Amino acid sequence: MIRRDTIFYALFSLVVLCWATQALAGDKASGLRDIGSYEWTEVNPDADWAPRAGLQVVNLWGRFYLMGGRTPKPPSFPPVIGDSVIWGDVWKSSDQGRSWKQIVQSGDAWPPRAYFQAVTKGPFMYVLGGQNFKAGPACPEGVQNCSDFFNDVWRSVDGVHWKQMTGDAGWKKRAGLSAVVFKHHIYVMGGSQNDDEAIGGPGGPPRLYFNDVWRSRDGRHWERVTASAPWSPRAGAVAVVKNDYLYLLGGEEGFICDPLPFCQPPYFNDVWRTKDGVNWELVTASAGWSPRPGHQCAVVVDQIVCFGGFGLSKDPTNPFGPGNPLDVWVSKTGADWEQVSDSPWNATDPADGKYDFDVLSGWFRGEKGYRPAIFTFGGDRETFDFTDFTNYLNVDNDVWKFAPPSEAELVAIDIKPGSDQSCININGRGTVPVAILGSAQFDISQIDPTTLSFAGLELGENGKGNLRCRKKDTNIDGYWDLVCRFVDDIEKWAPDNETEATLTGNLLDGRAFQGTGSYCLRPDKNAEDQDESSEDEQAPKRQPPQKGHGLNPYPWWAW
Repeated sequence: MIRRDTIFYALFSLVVLCWATQALAGDKASGLRDIGSYEWTEVNPDADWAPRAGLQVVNLWGRFYLMGGRTPKPPSFPPVIGDSVIWGDVWKSSDQGRSWKQIVQSGDAWPPRAYFQAVTKGPFMYVLGGQNFKAGPACPEGVQNCSDFFNDVWRSVDGVHWKQMTGDAGWKKRAGLSAVVFKHHIYVMGGSQNDDEAIGGPGGPPRLYFNDVWRSRDGRHWERVTASAPWSPRAGAVAVVKNDYLYLLGGEEGFICDPLPFCQPPYFNDVWRTKDGVNWELVTASAGWSPRPGHQCAVVVDQIVCFGGFGLSKDPTNPFGPGNPLDVWVSKTGADWEQVSDSPWNATDPADGKYDFDVLSGWFRGEKGYRPAIFTFGGDRETFDFTDFTNYLNVDNDVWKFAPPSEAELVAIDIKPGSDQSCININGRGTVPVAILGSAQFDISQIDPTTLSFAGLELGENGKGNLRCRKKDTNIDGYWDLVCRFVDDIEKWAPDNETEATLTGNLLDGRAFQGTGSYCLRPDKNAEDQDESSEDEQAPKRQPPQKGHGLNPYPWWAW
């Protein structure tokens, strides 16, 4: 029997998918795919939940649910390395992280834990694995601190009422595991058991790392897919799903190395993928980003975006100082990576880089419909400098959003309208025509032409000093477009990349807008005159729409 909430969830997902497909297909030049143009915005600098790391956040029915994690305690005497409050609370946000309401007190649902996993499947959210923290008399003799590790699974439809699906999933108890929903199954892989010596101190049981893969349809019944995947056993790896593949990226098999800062830490930056969890393909042994744990990767507009993570200092004068990487990397396949930013969270210092935070990615509804975004929550900035008695404060309770520029309306443009290939000359002569396409949502009569710029080029003027823009229905859709000519200047030409260039400008009310279009460069063959006339020569002859309204001027039977 199919549950009504399952049907509703499927319809809800379909609506979002349709919005996303329409946004990308209907505005190929909108810049939504250009991750390099995305901006970081702090949604909430100080949320109501305590600062924490090793937390989890899920998105269910458009609401964010934040749960678990650890908050460091102030230094004590004698000192206890890693001494922390471990959370089992649940917080809910209905406005994309701007405000939060606690819906479960810590420990009232499932045992408190950190470094666990949470996923959504159908109408349910699931909590899987993780660890707590114990110190002093609760630990074996000679061990400074210790943890209990979990392999239980819990689920809920509302974040308030939780049901234990199993107290023993079959896979060994672990933290730092990776989990994702893939092809109707919840997959669990990797992770570790027992504390690292850098935290638990000597004398405790050795830390064990896993590379097994398990899956379940309901969280209750689990099957082992493989006992030993070809990738090295690890914790802190990231699992994402893109198209028909499950990807595993990065991770670690230890926190530090010796001697600092000259050693190579036991971190990974390899990328693997699989279609079934059994047969794995090494996509790259060394991605463009540096080896790291505690990072996050997310899929947005069909691209894998990775950022954050823990890094050790490379400064011989301060070997325990901050060394967290400050970069954002993008890949379509997981093999070839491009760095698009060196300032995640607008950070300028490694001390401001985060690790052990969590993310949500996808399409989120805003004032201008659904747009892609990545949200981040909390995170850690502590170092291994145990002489720093303020180190425990370097854990966050903020919410950030990484998304296309919010202040700029995204519009469609057509470089060299009337030309199928949009090939142009950049040779210091002539002009480059660009059409700003009007629509029912965008009235080109509200554009302030004096603010327009295209890939660094300035708007041209005619002999009377008037700006070279005119209205024309270039794509025969019944809406006026604004065709402007920009002065060809090879010294100022600065496109986004080798195939796309962006036009920017403001409306008369001061609001900004931008549009990105595709182009190709044509070899210079004295084509100045051709560029000047190409728009009129190549565009089909037709009557413009009637002035005064944006309706299609043609009757329905002539479309």
